Amino acid sequence: DDELDDHGLADHAEGSLGAALSTLHDAQAVAPGLELPQESPSGILRQRRQRRRGPGSAPAFQPTQGIVEEAAQQVAAALRSTSAPVSSEVAFECLRASIGVSELIVSLSLRLLAARLAQLPVPKKDFVEEVSGWALAALRRHTDSVDACTFGLECLASSRRLLRRLHGGKVGKAMSSRDVGILASALRDFPGCQALQRHGFAFFAQLLAEESKASKEGEQTRLQSIDDGEVLALRGGGLARVLTRQGAADLAMAAAARHPTDSNLVGNACAVLQDLASSSREVKLLLLAPEAFTLWVLLLSKGTLDRLAPVVLLRLLSSLVTDDEDGKAAAGSAQGFIEALHQRLLFLQPADGALPPAARAE
Repeated sequence: DDELDDHGLADHAEGSLGAALSTLHDAQAVAPGLELPQESPSGILRQRRQRRRGPGSAPAFQPTQGIVEEAAQQVAAALRSTSAPVSSEVAFECLRASIGVSELIVSLSLRLLAARLAQLPVPKKDFVEEVSGWALAALRRHTDSVDACTFGLECLASSRRLLRRLHGGKVGKAMSSRDVGILASALRDFPGCQALQRHGFAFFAQLLAEESKASKEGEQTRLQSIDDGEVLALRGGGLARVLTRQGAADLAMAAAARHPTDSNLVGNACAVLQDLASSSREVKLLLLAPEAFTLWVLLLSKGTLDRLAPVVLLRLLSSLVTDDEDGKAAAGSAQGFIEALHQRLLFLQPADGALPPAARAE
């Protein structure tokens, strides 16, 4: 630690990138309405700065806008450099210093961190946890930036997979309904960004799979008493209901329709829809509407999809019609559906009964 400056940078960088980051930290310290994660002394963050000034202390001075802009240009240039790429720790420090100051640096930092997370041979728990927390903070702050939302969601999805692996498949920390709403809003606000939609539904599919696993391992499906006797209660926990209120079913169908050749997006969107339909009769009816079968026919007929996405789609469709006479009638009467289903089944082998994309990554 003594060989590192305030930002996890080598001492030789103090006069350039280190000084620029110090300026951004000082500017961010007075940024209004900023929500930042609690810093972890056991993680990659270096606390020499806090020990010298004290946590929550006001900066020694407030840099002018011109100085902040110049510092931001220096940091952005370092993040873009291909001849001397910055380390993951430095990229993280750039993110940490810029959330309340520069959307550009936030986006560049998240893009670099997302790429590094995908390349980690042996992920470090503290690093992955802190990247996840600060990526979420960036999403809260920069909801109007398609780049920040895209790379922030990619960091969240990648870090969630890594943390589940590190924790032996155990369920991670639950998200608040507010944060779920923020992520759903990003999907709603940027429907044309294919990468954002792909990462967003991958993340939601992971969260729903975790909730489903926790439910199965804990309290089993309960029987509810009603006047006419006893019926099975619909599955689905808090997250499924929050996503339903956020209109996630409509968002998933719209994303699959807009990007029907993206196998990961389609597969995860279908996995999300299956979970939502299992906890909401309203969603199930939406998926059995004539307009929905137009989408199902389109997806079944897409030969460019890999073998996994159609399997997830078939699981979804099977769940809609099993023990549901109305669902069977809707499927049987949908124009072109049986033909498209038959053609797709001809191309599938029994061994293709694989897990959804979110689970396959495990």
